[in-house]
Amino acid sequence: MAYPARWNDERFPYFMVASELMKTRLLHLWDSLFSSYWFIPALMLLGALLLASTTLVIDGYYLDEPPEIFWLYTGGAEGARTLLSTVAGSIITVAGVAFSITIAALSQASSQFGPRILRNFMRDRGNQLVLGTFVATFLFCLLVLRSVRGGENSAIPHVSVTTAVILAIASLCVLVYFIHHVSASMQAPLVIARAWSELKSTLEHVYPESLGTGGPAPHRNDEKRIPSDPFVGDYGTIKAEESGYIQAIDVEGLMKLAETCDLRMKVLQRPGKFVIDGSTLVQVWPADAANDVLRKEVNEAFIVGKQRTAEQDIEYAIHQMVEIAVRALSPGINDPFTAVTCIDWIAESICRIAGKSEQSSFRYGRQREIRMVTRVSSFRGIVDAGFDQIRQCSAQNVAVTIRLLEAITAIAEHVAEPGQCEALFRQLEMIYRQSSTGISDPYDRADVDGRYREAMGALQAAKCNNISDDDARSYRAGAIEASMVT
Repeated sequence: MAYPARWNDERFPYFMVASELMKTRLLHLWDSLFSSYWFIPALMLLGALLLASTTLVIDGYYLDEPPEIFWLYTGGAEGARTLLSTVAGSIITVAGVAFSITIAALSQASSQFGPRILRNFMRDRGNQLVLGTFVATFLFCLLVLRSVRGGENSAIPHVSVTTAVILAIASLCVLVYFIHHVSASMQAPLVIARAWSELKSTLEHVYPESLGTGGPAPHRNDEKRIPSDPFVGDYGTIKAEESGYIQAIDVEGLMKLAETCDLRMKVLQRPGKFVIDGSTLVQVWPADAANDVLRKEVNEAFIVGKQRTAEQDIEYAIHQMVEIAVRALSPGINDPFTAVTCIDWIAESICRIAGKSEQSSFRYGRQREIRMVTRVSSFRGIVDAGFDQIRQCSAQNVAVTIRLLEAITAIAEHVAEPGQCEALFRQLEMIYRQSSTGISDPYDRADVDGRYREAMGALQAAKCNNISDDDARSYRAGAIEASMVT
């Protein structure tokens, strides 16, 4: 392939793809804003400012003769000041108490469920709206209070004072909701369901993933004929300009950059990995294309932060539920029911992935040529992320071990490829082998053996290559016998 001869010309129009590279960064910024505890309250403060301005303008039209509406405030200036002062003082006190309760709830959640789950509490729209309602009502009362005048040049904003009363009533309703919401949000099943909801959003974002602009990617069988490394010759390297966790990668922006500049790229990192300043992010062909301008544009496509996020990192989203399960299995808590709930939701999420083909590492251009190779999360890696730590912490727990085996059985019914079945078979063998040394009671062993046979039969039904037909028949016979006993 003939490459342009002016790679070192910094006037080369990389700006043509700058907008593409900014999309992921803007979406990341939007997600970060809504994950913060201040953004929605700040918007509601702005809304209170606009509302106060609007009601005061309306009051200006009816300064001498307020409209005759039975629910409209009709008192004097002193009464208006007292009412607004009382509402403002009470609301800001309630806001302080609500803030203290929220901090206490966050502290308890951190100690019970793990610090990584705090991000889900910070993203809670209910808490943000409650705090925003309180501070917005307080600000509205202050703005209206300064416009109340008595004496000869009296000015009583009847509509604004009435609006303040309505906001006070709304704040009381919000307070009742807040008490219920905080109490409910600390329940383990709801915390796990919230973590699963974030994982579900990540899965919907990553699966299916666009594989280029040249139409659908070839079938996996076709990809086996593609060389493992289609990039030959000297290459240039694009290195990281800062250290931290990769939170998101704008793959589409990099694809646009590769096509516009006639490049081939190999992305060596994926979301969730920790990169050190100076480590290689991307390899570029041809080698002389890696100039300062391209380095800047490629680094713009990598969003690096101080902590991992679930935006594009499937394994981190799974680790949030795994951490809850592992903490529940610790001797200090000893709550296997919470661990079982986590396993159920992890299994549901893996079933969503098992129903789809493996992600392709290849990205194709308009002419069906390979433009980019990326690192993707494999099905085996996701299964290991979901089961490894729970399995290691539950070697002597019969209930959790049985639920792990039942989860393998449920997932096996959804597998789409032999490789996925083999990943489940590998995990099944580790679960059973570990339970053999940790569970010794004969009745408990019978229960575990029965679930193990059921799982093996389900894997054979899914055409797992590691299980022979003779073994499958014995597994199914044992499963039937175990089901009659258990």
